[in-house]
Amino acid sequence: MCNDGSLHRSRLGRIIFANTADRLWLEAQIHPFVHQRFQQDLPSASNPLIYVVPLLFETDAITLVQEAWVVWCSPEEQLARLMQRDALDRNAAQQRIAAQMPLNIKCDRADLVLDNSGDRDRWREQVRDRLG
Repeated sequence: MCNDGSLHRSRLGRIIFANTADRLWLEAQIHPFVHQRFQQDLPSASNPLIYVVPLLFETDAITLVQEAWVVWCSPEEQLARLMQRDALDRNAAQQRIAAQMPLNIKCDRADLVLDNSGDRDRWREQVRDRLG
């Protein structure tokens, strides 16, 4: 925990991504709660809900959605962006990527693949095109 009582995400990440058993235990605690909470919000939603889940396929959360969208970029970009966003070294970033289903398999299972290898305007345009 941080001094303010919040979760120390970087410290937790170092622990769980270095030890598969710890990561799987933590996921088994968290994912059922998250899925239940999402299902509770569905009946009261007047607009479509967007469920942003990195482990959509791995945790069977796919059963909770009508469409699965996957955001794609090259493996090199994925690694570089993760390292930059979370201030990770190469090894730590690779551990996180390895803990997920390979992106190409997710793309094969998706209803829509958004190409995020370009600028943000292109990505937003793809979303607008799909939503109409």
